[in-house]
This record gives sequence, structure tokens and C-alpha cells, in this order.
Amino acid sequence: MAYKDKSQMYDYNNRFNSDNYDRISVLVPRGDRQRIKDHAERLGVSVNAFIRSAIHDAMERDFDTEERLIDRVIEMVDLQTAGEIPSEELYRLAEDVVQAHAYGPGSEHIGAAQLSSIVIDRYESERTDNDDDFE
Repeated sequence: MAYKDKSQMYDYNNRFNSDNYDRISVLVPRGDRQRIKDHAERLGVSVNAFIRSAIHDAMERDFDTEERLIDRVIEMVDLQTAGEIPSEELYRLAEDVVQAHAYGPGSEHIGAAQLSSIVIDRYESERTDNDDDFE
């Protein structure tokens, strides 16, 4: 679409962007902006695309870490249910897993209470699914 007046084009673009995007401002230490820009150029992408990709990658990595943690705790619950490890050992192992996660990548994203809630929900859901298989 051709605009007779550039201000019309800017108004349209600003309206489109405000209707379709959220804006996030990021403050970085002086000098990092240029380093980020140079890195994005080496990758052949815009700074915006690079930052969005970095955020997406970090979120995927953190989600994967949390999923693995939850799966490990569920495995331990299964072992305890089968009588292969005593309850006291389950609690100690679960605490060790949570502590290891607390100091590892993505640690700020999930706490023990949240982990317990997620594990209980998933464990009950899996048990219900398995019970349905035998009916």
C-alpha cells in the first residue's frame, strides 16, 4: 500500500505493532548492546530475532529440566510403591533430587512445594490412566 504521507505509514505501522505485539525493554550493561548486535549480525539475524530465540531456547531448556526432575521423582515413587525402596529412602532421594535441581540450571523456576504438587498430580493421573487400561 502506497502512502502519500510518511506519517500515515508510521501511524499504521505503530497501530499494527501495538495491536499484535507486546514490547519488552531490556537494560544491558554499557557495551553489551554492541556485542549483542555484532553476535546477531554474525548469525545473520536481527537483534530482536536473536533475543527472542535466546529467550525461547532458555524457556525450552528450563522446561526440559523441570520435566526430567519430575520424571525422576515419579520413578522413585514407583520404586517405593513396588517395595524396592523404603519410604525413608524415597524421601531422602527426593530431597537430594530437589536439592540438586535447586543449584542447577533453571533452579529458580521450580520449588519443592511446586514440585510436590506437580508430581502428585502427574502420578495420580498416570495411575488413573493405567487403571483404565485394565478395565
